[in-house]
This record gives sequence, C-alpha cells and structure tokens, in this order.
Amino acid sequence: MSSTPIPMRRRAVARALAPALLAAGAVLVPALPSTAAPDTRPAVLGAGGSGGPIDVTIDDLAPRILSDEEELVVSGALVNTSDEFLENPVLTVSVSTRTPVSVAALEAAMSDDAPRSMPVSIANLGEDVAAGGSSRFEVRIPREDLPLDDDWEWGPRVVTVRASSGGLTGQDRSILVWDSGMGASPTRVSAVVGWTADTADPDGADRAELLEAARIPGTALAVDGSMIPRGPGSAKDRPSPSGQSGASGAGQAQSGEPPQSGRAGQQAEETPAGDDEDDEPKTPREIARASADRRFVADLWEGADEILALPEGDADLAAASLAGQSHLVDRALASLDRFPTTPEDAGWAPSEDAVSRATVIRDVLWAPDSSFGLGALAAFPDRALIAPPGRVLPADDIGFTSLARVEVDPATGRISTSGEGSSSGPPTTTVLAQQSDLADLLGWRPSSPADELDAEQALRAVTAIITRERPASSRTVLAVAPRGTPVDEGLVDRVETLMSAPWVEPTSFSDLASSEVTDVERAPVEEASLADDTATAIGTLSGALDAAVPLAEATDDPDAVLDEIEEGILPAISAGVAPDMQVTRASQFSARVSDLRTRVAVEPADSVNVINKAVAFPVRIRNSLDWDVAVSVTLRPSDPRLRAETVRGQTIPARSVATVDVPVTAIGSGDIEVTYEVSTPDGTVLDDSRSVLVRMRAGWEDALTITMTVGVGLLFIWGLVRTVRKRSRARARAEETDE
Repeated sequence: MSSTPIPMRRRAVARALAPALLAAGAVLVPALPSTAAPDTRPAVLGAGGSGGPIDVTIDDLAPRILSDEEELVVSGALVNTSDEFLENPVLTVSVSTRTPVSVAALEAAMSDDAPRSMPVSIANLGEDVAAGGSSRFEVRIPREDLPLDDDWEWGPRVVTVRASSGGLTGQDRSILVWDSGMGASPTRVSAVVGWTADTADPDGADRAELLEAARIPGTALAVDGSMIPRGPGSAKDRPSPSGQSGASGAGQAQSGEPPQSGRAGQQAEETPAGDDEDDEPKTPREIARASADRRFVADLWEGADEILALPEGDADLAAASLAGQSHLVDRALASLDRFPTTPEDAGWAPSEDAVSRATVIRDVLWAPDSSFGLGALAAFPDRALIAPPGRVLPADDIGFTSLARVEVDPATGRISTSGEGSSSGPPTTTVLAQQSDLADLLGWRPSSPADELDAEQALRAVTAIITRERPASSRTVLAVAPRGTPVDEGLVDRVETLMSAPWVEPTSFSDLASSEVTDVERAPVEEASLADDTATAIGTLSGALDAAVPLAEATDDPDAVLDEIEEGILPAISAGVAPDMQVTRASQFSARVSDLRTRVAVEPADSVNVINKAVAFPVRIRNSLDWDVAVSVTLRPSDPRLRAETVRGQTIPARSVATVDVPVTAIGSGDIEVTYEVSTPDGTVLDDSRSVLVRMRAGWEDALTITMTVGVGLLFIWGLVRTVRKRSRARARAEETDE
C-alpha cells in the first residue's frame, strides 16, 4: 500500500456558487427546530488534554498519513493557565510503540495516562511563558527516530506532547497514521449524508457544501423531498384528501411488490405539468431565486451519484406504521413517489450542456433508534433499512469487523447467515449495519483546529484498523452522518478524509446494499416501543387530519384547502426531532386545522320569537374561506316542544354571509335554548358553539287571525245592518213625502 496525496476540494467552486445560491432566498420550506449534532467528544478520541496547569494542544501533523517522508512535524500551542511563570518549558514528544489492534484498543491508548510509548524528541520551547500567556511550538522528528520498524505494524499510533516547567505539566494526544506500503484488501466504505428541512440553512447557504459532498466518491445524499426546489413546469400531483395518491408505492407495504424506481409521473392519477403563467417568476427577486434553484438542481443531479429519497419533512415512516396510522404512512409513501428522478421531473427545463447522472433510490428506510424494530421490518419488507448505530451488532466478541449487510427474518428478528432468499430459511429483509465509531466522528462538531485534526485522524485510524484486522478479506462498512448534522465545511472535510484514505475503496450505496451478506451471528432485532410523546404527537396529528379532510371535501376545491395545511403534516413526525418537539409540531398543526374549521361558523343572533306552529327559522352562516363550501344546517333544541328539520347541501359562497332557512315545528309555548349546528355533508360538525333563546307562543298567530277575522266579520255585519236600516229609513221618508 502506498501513500497518496489527499485531494484538495475545489473551494473556489464553492465560493463562486455561494453568492448565486444566496440570491435564491429562502429554501422551499423553513428550517425548523432540530436536534443538534452531538458536541460530545467521541469516545474513540479519549478525554482530550490533561487539564493540567499547562494547556497543551496538538493542532497539526504533517504529513497526516506518514509513508516515506523523511520527517514528521508536530505543531501546536500551549497556554499557561497557572499563576506562575513558565521558564523555557520542556517539550517531550512520545509515540506509541504498538499499533492498536481494535478500535477499543485505540480508545484505551488515547485515554491511558501512561500508554506504551517511547520519547522521540525532548527539547526546550525556546521561550518563557508568563501567567496567562501562550506560545506556539513546532517539533520536527526525523523518520529514523520514530518507532516504525515493522511494516506489519502499519496503522494508527498515538502521539503525545508533554510540556513541563518547574513542576507544572500538561499534555495532549493525537493520532499519527502510518502507511508502510503493506498490501491489504481495501475496506469498501459507503457514506451517507442527510439533508433535511430540520438542519438545512434557511437561506440556502449550505447548498454549495452539499454539492461538494455529492461529488465525493462513495457518498450518497439522503434528501428530504421538500428540499428539492420545484420549477414552474413541475407536475401538480399531490395526495388526495384521504391521503391516498395514485402512486403504486403507496400500497407497497401491503402488496409486497418492489418499490418503483421510475419517475413520479407513473401515478395513476396525475395532473399534467401545467403552463400556468401564474407559476412563472415575475419580480427580479423571484427570477433570481428561480435561476439559482434551477442551477442548484442541475448541479445536484450532475454531481451526485446516488440520492436516497426521504419522505417530505423526513417523516418517520416506521413510527407512523408502528402507531397503526396507515393514512399517514400512505401520505409519506406518496411523497416518496413524488420525489423527482430528474431535474425535468422537478419542473426545470434542461440546459444544453446539462448532464444528469444521479440515481434516485426510493426503497430505503432510515429509521431512528426509537422506531427501528420488528414492526418496521414487517411493514416494509422490500425496503433496505439503515440500522441505527449500535444495533444488530455481533452477538460475541469476534475480534474483527463483519460485513455491513445483514439479512433479518422480519417475523422473528433473527439474523440469517445463509443469505437472502435462501431455501433453508424464511424470507428476509435487508438491514445495513452502521459503524458506530465512524458515525460518532462524522456527527461530531469540533470547536477547534486541534479537535478537527483529531476527528480526521481518527477517521483514517478506524478504517486502517478495520483493514488490518483481516488484510486478505475486504469488508463493507457503512458510515452515516447522524441526523441533525449540518452540511457544512467541517462535515464535508471529514467525509472526504474518510473516503480518501489509501486503504479505503469508496463504494456506492447500491453496491453496499447488494454486497455479500454477513455470516456472523448478531443480536436479533427486537420490537420497538414508541416514546409516549411520539405516540401522542401521532395521535394528535391523525385526529387533526381526520378533522380537516371532511371540510376540504365539502369545498369546491379540496386540494387547495389542504394546501393551506399540507406543509405541516409530515414534518410534525420528523425523524430528526425529539419526541417533545413532535408533540409541539402536532399541536401547532391541530391549531391550524381548528382555525381553518372556524372559518365556517354561525353568526350571532338575538332572541327569536316563535308564535306559530310551523315557521322557517333563519340561520346566518359566515364562510371566511376562499372557496365555496356545502353545509348542512340544523337546530338542536333543549326541549322537544320544538322540532327542527335538517337542511342539507346548502352552498355558502366564499367570503360571504348567507341565510339558511331551517323549517321548525313548535308544540306548545315556553322559553327554550336552541343550539345551531353546521356540519359538512358527511355529518362532520364544523360549528355548534352558538345558541339562541327562543320564545315559543305556538297558536297565538292562529288565535289572533281568528279574532281579527271574527272582528272584521262583525264589523261587516254591523255595517251591513246600518246600511239596510239607513236605506229603510230613506224609503220610509220618501214614501211619507209622496203621500
């Protein structure tokens, strides 16, 4: 094995892209509160410095991988944290004499106060250091002074720098990696970097770094579907109000058929890509943003080898399935089917020189530790599951790292060592085991150059140890940056360091998932138990969604109504946030649904007098939605003396108030309370919060009518009698005159 120079990333490309990407404005979905990548120092690095009165840090080693170079340069700094004057401190550099045979041995060597090592340099700093002062140091050690005699002992060695002066001491350790040139079968490593709405920069400033990560051989990007900017020509397909889409993938959990790898346009029902002029950017800011989005999507598909499609919002599919919420599972699966496979699928017209080489993989499930278990294996048997760190580990201490691909019986959780689909065993589900130490190092966020050095050297060291364990047998290793790890320059540097080691063979995720199966017995996969908060969040989310769908279906545009709340559904059960945050998001979503439902309500009214047995009772209904809505209206009297019919299918125009006349029948008299009830045509109550006092005087109108009729009749008769009498008198007088 020979040492090769570590390729430098093209920082100029990132710097050139950054202004254009920033011009795009905010990404499609806002960044939400997330679980941060761990700031705890990974265990493999030990505790760090000694914490003595002299604070020593090693922040550079040159070369990082020592092969045939003539010297090793150890650089760093020391700080006098004591109140005493340090007179020309002595620096002693020691290197361990043995190569750790395991990661645990490396951890012990980094933590041991007195590791097996030999001094390779003893010299004075060359200057005094006052209390609170600091000084840089650089120690050059000839190659022949290093305890590197046996070529078989290649790999990591612990380097210790100890400073002492007048009884005050301090020390720090780092890792020297030696490549002696011994032949060995390289370790096949595949890395996964996640990019989700929970960790992405809201201004898109991390896009340049994401593209850099995509170009690292052997690196797959796990991308939240909501993070792909959609162009004006994107298909307007979306889940139906019930959560079902026409996509075949929505039923894969039950059908057992392999997931579709084709474009999202294979859905049974899809609105074709539109040419609506309203979708075209108009303002300078919109045009700049669209241009940057288009360029980013094109560069992503050109630079990435593989993109692992995550559900929109990085929804926890396994948790939704474990909670028995099939409509949430269907909605998440439908979002996977909408994940574009080309820039054209995302609505962006291709440029003449565009090259799309990325492969989109939809049949991978990245479950968090809280929901990874037998339920996920059984619900998604045709998907490769990425196991959380520390799961499906070898049952015994076997002294070497086994293969990453593990076949598991989804019914029992037991490991099959005979391979997938073996005639000697039941059908199995593919589980990919992570290398926990590499995950810890990728997810760590170093706060100093010394920590960055330790992280990068440890990545090289771990892979070197794995390669040395069985030099004649190449192993597969999966290294996944934990959820919540920002895609920044530090992460890209660590991934590049991992994949560029001479004893590492970058391997695609697909090749790793289809590679040889482990023949080592491992701990079985057990049942998962949802956290109480997660179960509460899923229940709240499901209930709110159940309440929103009937309202949407009662309008003249159900899809548009659900668009009002769509972006809050799947992110509420994001696998990248803590359970208590899931509860918060679900509650916020429920509040949005409640607000939507209150936009169809009864207007307040004064008391009503009913003086007849049958009357049309007026109910004023306000619709503040932007869409016409069909409702049913009825009254709920507190007393059976008033009976009301239900008026169905009444359309209330958008943004208006309309009156619906409800037929009622009154039996008797009295004052009663009547509650208004407005519901959707399927009977879902939208508003029953208002009531009115009704004063019933049943029959009063009839009695009054009869009285008035009798009165009018009597008046008529009285008038008639008067007229007859008057005429009789007139005739009598006329007769008397004639005589």
